Amino acid sequence: MRLGGRFARAVRRSGLAAAAVLTILSAVALAPAAPVDTVLGQVGSRTISASDVALARALGMLGFAPSAAPIERSDVERYVDTLLMLEESARGSAATRRSSAGSGTTRSTATGLVVSSRTTS
Repeated sequence: MRLGGRFARAVRRSGLAAAAVLTILSAVALAPAAPVDTVLGQVGSRTISASDVALARALGMLGFAPSAAPIERSDVERYVDTLLMLEESARGSAATRRSSAGSGTTRSTATGLVVSSRTTS
């Protein structure tokens, strides 16, 4: 009878352990999730998130000064304007490269320099 008693206790313990694990897992699953990031806007197909603006501010890039202040509408507008300028610049640069591809001449739109790759014999 001793063997049966030990087995019954082991089954009860494992059942209690399983119930405790399920209780903990259900509590974690039902806990409200914290927001990971906040969407602030969209430019074309690109989504602008709070972390994008915060990173630009933290690194002091795209005309931002490092700041711990909350992100304001003017910050988002500046970020969007800068993205639009960069996209437009990339499109213009690509068009310049395509138009001069066969001529052997490359024009840098950023500096205004013209470099010729033609060779003379």
